[in-house]
Amino acid sequence: MKKISNLLIVGLGNIGSRYLKLIKFIRPEISIYTLRRSISEETFFNHLIDRNFIEIEDAINYGIDAAIISSPSTLHVMQALKFVENNIPILIEKPLSYKLDNCFELNDIATKKNSLILIGYVLRHTKVLKKFHELIKNKNQDSFSLIEITCSSYLPDWGGDKDYKEIVSGKKSLGGGVLLELSHELDYANWIFGPFKDIKSKIIFSGTLDIDVEDEVKIWAKNKNNVEININLDFHKNGRKRYCKVVTDQGFIKLDLISKEIIFKNHSQLNTNLFWEEYEEMYIHQIKHFFACIENNIEPLVTLNDGISTMRLINSILSSNVK
Repeated sequence: MKKISNLLIVGLGNIGSRYLKLIKFIRPEISIYTLRRSISEETFFNHLIDRNFIEIEDAINYGIDAAIISSPSTLHVMQALKFVENNIPILIEKPLSYKLDNCFELNDIATKKNSLILIGYVLRHTKVLKKFHELIKNKNQDSFSLIEITCSSYLPDWGGDKDYKEIVSGKKSLGGGVLLELSHELDYANWIFGPFKDIKSKIIFSGTLDIDVEDEVKIWAKNKNNVEININLDFHKNGRKRYCKVVTDQGFIKLDLISKEIIFKNHSQLNTNLFWEEYEEMYIHQIKHFFACIENNIEPLVTLNDGISTMRLINSILSSNVK
């Protein structure tokens, strides 16, 4: 059994810092290295870092057992290729890339080298989404008439003290925009209900946030059972909504990812099941799963092929935009 001794985190923004903090909590014996633009850059978590690197080759040559890529999506594939070429297992934070085209080279090389690659669609590690997936798969989907998925939030609330115009989500040059940044919804929609066909979309630049990326997307499609699916994503509105509602011939099943509930409406009966867990627990589950894939040869829950499937869906949404 291979044990992880040295791990590299690429990029130390909000998500990279979260990984750093949680790994030190889960596995304090692991030495954590970081790859950043400047090794003199101060962070609140500097005391948790065992060594800093500026060049990815220097980190690889120094010796690492695994890597987590949490840089902007425009850099993901280029960085992943270097780890794959050196047989280093990687967890790539979502999305896999900022465009579909450059995913194929990574897939070809990873397939030849039998590389271990996980994609960080962390919602799949939550209790509530796992249960929802199980429920839907065990239902007769011929009874479904409509699937509605909504994720709505307000980008200025995302970055804490940082200017929302300067974070990855709000900058085209870093791979921002709702399609990539809110692709968690596209991943789980594809996982549970896909594949999709007859896709149409409306990509909206509302102008309310003064950013150069789309801040709202509306998607209409059908799945293989010809069930209509409507997906609404935005990050320019006040108020948070994050749910999936499946309308059936007897009522509905609703997944609420904010309250962590699954609500059942059947004729006159309404039942609610709560699957509460702290926000960071899903990241803890994902990290432990990544380590188990490396150390115990566990099959990845979210594979490179899953990441490519989501990128294909994003590509289809972009190409079907109704002007």
